[in-house]
Amino acid sequence: MSQRLRMKFGCQSGDTRTISLEGPKANLTASAVNSAMNSLVTAGAAFADPLTSALRGEVIETTTTVLVNNEA
Repeated sequence: MSQRLRMKFGCQSGDTRTISLEGPKANLTASAVNSAMNSLVTAGAAFADPLTSALRGEVIETTTTVLVNNEA
């Protein structure tokens, strides 16, 4: 099973931007994610469409089930 931290931000234009990171720490807390997202918003002017708000942070778990494997 693989995990990904997905963070969604509001942008100055009214659009949204999602930033995803592979393999987040197992002991990641909501507080740590919120703090990191707020830091990105503070530095948001570094983007062409500046980040203006932290909207959502979530860990996505993905399981892959191979149904056909002819790569032998």
